[in-house]
Amino acid sequence: MQSEILTVVVERYDPERDKAPRLVTYRVPRQEGMVVADVLLYLYEHEVPDLGFLWECRTRRCGTCAMRVNGHPVLTCSEPVREDMRISPLEGLPVVRDLIVDRQELQERLAPWAGETLDGSGKDARILLEPGEIAHYRALSECIDCFICDSVCPALAENAKGGPQFAGPRRLIRLEAQVQRRAEPLPWLMYAAQSNPSLCTRCFACTEECPRELRPAEAIGSLTKRLYDRHELDPHKTAHITSFVRSILRGAWLDEFRLLVDIYGIVGVAKFIPQALRMLRHRKLPKPHFGKTAQASDIQTILQDLDNRS
Repeated sequence: MQSEILTVVVERYDPERDKAPRLVTYRVPRQEGMVVADVLLYLYEHEVPDLGFLWECRTRRCGTCAMRVNGHPVLTCSEPVREDMRISPLEGLPVVRDLIVDRQELQERLAPWAGETLDGSGKDARILLEPGEIAHYRALSECIDCFICDSVCPALAENAKGGPQFAGPRRLIRLEAQVQRRAEPLPWLMYAAQSNPSLCTRCFACTEECPRELRPAEAIGSLTKRLYDRHELDPHKTAHITSFVRSILRGAWLDEFRLLVDIYGIVGVAKFIPQALRMLRHRKLPKPHFGKTAQASDIQTILQDLDNRS
């Protein structure tokens, strides 16, 4: 039997007053069909008038209500309530107050290309998509700017420490949509190259967490392939892909040692010895494999057939 009262823990934080986030417990009357946004609205109207949170459309279209519930990013306007909820802001973005995060920096990453056309007239050439291609394009173009994919992206979090700038899955899925929509892929591929899609870790967290079931990880892979085919990837990533393909074609398996040698050279591989020893100690180092796998011939036949079709 469900309790008529919900116990909710909300992460509160005001950078101007608090040294660190604090957890505050509230009790909220349960109502039929209640979603997490209803809980926050009740608190705001009846108990905590200074609670900071955002919501707008309540139809999963605007993305402003994205937060974490028990550590999982969701759209609170459609997320059903549950017992013992902990509501916190999206991770990886600066907190303005309580559950409101600052999206400005990531939003500005769109600035160099948002709304731009080839000649500045707003009437650039576009591709007429086949019926079977429309669903795929829509799967790229229906991003609602909830920032959930960026908030869970480890490559974007690591990128904050400096080095080449990774634009994040949100920008890259939009760029892939522009490339597919336009008859002339430039300057969209130029912007994609500047966004460093090769820095993606291929963890698929963005695709797994997207509340609209879009597939940003696949879009990033498509952009990477386009740039690879045009010889516009950075040399390190090009060497990585070339060595990967060569290894699969040769033995139908990934020769990780040869991969390192191809990319860094025999001398450069020496810097990985301490890491290899740590991996060996924790039994994480793959066993050496020589020659071809048992399925090598079948895999090579499939790859050659795919290559002939493309």
